[in-house]
This record gives sequence, structure tokens and C-alpha cells, in this order.
Amino acid sequence: MSYLPVTPLIGIKVLSAAFDFLLGYFVYRLVALRYPGKWVAGPGRGDHAVPADRRVNASMWGQADAMYAAFAVGGVYFLLCKRPWLACAFIGIAFALKLQTVFLFPLLLLLVLRRGLPWKSLLAIPLVYVVLDIPALLIGTSPAQLFSVYVAQTGTFDLLTLNAPTCTSTSARR
Repeated sequence: MSYLPVTPLIGIKVLSAAFDFLLGYFVYRLVALRYPGKWVAGPGRGDHAVPADRRVNASMWGQADAMYAAFAVGGVYFLLCKRPWLACAFIGIAFALKLQTVFLFPLLLLLVLRRGLPWKSLLAIPLVYVVLDIPALLIGTSPAQLFSVYVAQTGTFDLLTLNAPTCTSTSARR
């Protein structure tokens, strides 16, 4: 965003908010698949599907979780629409953005085992990941660093709660 003629902070916040609306669009499309032609899909519109706290999170704090979530939910939408290559491409983009996308992998495995997803379409995931690494490779980032980024991140936090208020003593649970 620093290359655009806007303040980088504003650019980041606008980009985050835009992905909140894309996420809302895919939520709407999922609801509309389940309830075609019914009013139920109305609340799933892009302006309502993303709760106000998420919109504030994106626009005020500049959080970017909606970026990977929009592509992950879009991937699920395309799975349901029987568009396996596009679904896996979207899931590949989501995976390139954030490791938490791995929680969709058991669904993909189940669909492959039940023959609801051609296994060859899974090749789109690493292909998209590699294609999205090309700009970083062009500026000199080592391939080893790019392809081990998630392995390196797994040791970043060794606590499950990160000091969140929880009940850990036996007497507190009674």
C-alpha cells in the first residue's frame, strides 16, 4: 500500500474493509445456495453478513483476517457449486495468506475420498501458493524462507491462551 498515493494506514484499512465486504458477499452466496429464492438470504448481503464488530476490526484496527477468510469461504462456495479447480485456487490463495486455512484440508480430503472432488484439482493449492511467491522471489527472498514460513511460525507462541483470563485451577472449575 505504500506505493499508492494514499497514506499507508488509510490504504491498509480500506483494503481490509473491502475484504470484509467480499467475505460478506460469499456468505450471502452460501446462504442463497441453501435457501434459493427465499428472503433468508437477505441478511447475508455484504452489508449485513459481516457483523459490526468485524467491520470495526477491519476499518479501525486494520486487521486483515477477512482477506484469508473471504477466499476460504469463497472456496467452500465454489466447492458447493461443483467448481473444484476454482475452489482449490481460492483455498490456495487463503492458504498463502494464513496458515489457519489448513482447517479446510480435512474437508477437501473427505471430498476426495468420497469422489466429490477430483484429486487433481488439489494441485491448484500449491500452484497458487507458488505463483503468489513469485514477487517475493523476484526481489531476492530465498525460496527456503518462503516455503518454510509456516514451519517457522509454529514455534512463535507456545502458550494456548496468551495470558487470557481462564480458569485453570481445579477449585475454580467446581
